[in-house]
Amino acid sequence: MQNKKIGIITFHKNIASYGAALQAYATYQFLKKQGYSPEIIDLRSHDKIFYLRSKNHMTISKSRRWSCIKGRIYYYFRNPIKIFRFRNFNKSLKYTSAYYSVDQLFDSPPLLDVYCTGSDQTLNPRLTIAPDAFLLAFTKGKKIAYASSIGEVTIGDQYKYLYKENIPQYKHISVREENTKNVLADYYNAEIEITLDPTMLLPIEHYVQISVTPHIKEDYLLFFSLHPNKSNISYAERVAKSNGLKLISVGNKINGVNANYITSAGPREWLGLIKNAKHIITDSFHGTVFSLMLNNNFISIVPLNGDNRIGQVLKKFDLEGHIKHVEDDEVYNINETTFDKAEFIKNLDKESNKSIEWFVNAIED
Repeated sequence: MQNKKIGIITFHKNIASYGAALQAYATYQFLKKQGYSPEIIDLRSHDKIFYLRSKNHMTISKSRRWSCIKGRIYYYFRNPIKIFRFRNFNKSLKYTSAYYSVDQLFDSPPLLDVYCTGSDQTLNPRLTIAPDAFLLAFTKGKKIAYASSIGEVTIGDQYKYLYKENIPQYKHISVREENTKNVLADYYNAEIEITLDPTMLLPIEHYVQISVTPHIKEDYLLFFSLHPNKSNISYAERVAKSNGLKLISVGNKINGVNANYITSAGPREWLGLIKNAKHIITDSFHGTVFSLMLNNNFISIVPLNGDNRIGQVLKKFDLEGHIKHVEDDEVYNINETTFDKAEFIKNLDKESNKSIEWFVNAIED
């Protein structure tokens, strides 16, 4: 195995999303442990002050850019400790030189042995802002994708030409969900593999070691939602009360709900909160993934029509019973929401070994 330089384009240097920060971290750490020299391609995000709008590539509108800037300035003032912790966490990764615009990346791309579109919704053109960059159109080098996703969307007509031009240029592609595989099959003639999220490639003990134990003496129910509102956190409050637990919510305060709100947790603190919770309620994909790895008592809330991302990862481990629907607000006994951790670890080892083999073979082929 050569010491190949591998560039990863993904959602990086995140200071808000635990899942985004941890998937970038996991991809980097996994490749490093395999003996490679990974680097995150440092294409700056549109909400950064020094980001430059592209003149030649599809990118964010001027009005939306300024809206994002205003939102980010507000976020900085409101969450200084959280931002500090995210930034310290992100410092453990190695980055290429900074690219302040898509144009700069295309004009002078980094020289690497392999270019990889990373995980998370990196194939969702609405989220990447620069879809051709995330499709690795800036290089003629070897291209692969690992556990990439388009989330719950299809590719809009205005983006299809980019996928038609660039997806066939990939040497190997793996995705995180079946729906992404189905969409990309229209553009790619070779086999598309479904692999685990990169966070599941690192040993569980790795996350235990980097987690920070919270200073909470009472047994608690941890509530973590990507879209918190009074309805779903009130449900968590009722479940906590009926089970004699303190309610801890990661996120901003919602009036009228009796909970302890934690707004300053970085990725390490977030992992510690999950690990030490008596029970977890989440509607997050990565909240579900880390509940599986660091805990053994949780439910994932999804709409009645199903959440493709959460449902598929739970189905892979025969744990669909941990899904509850948004519309079902029945209080339950948390003694009935545990799972066999030893059986899960056995299945995780089997699935992660398959994903690891695919990833390494994609790099080496």
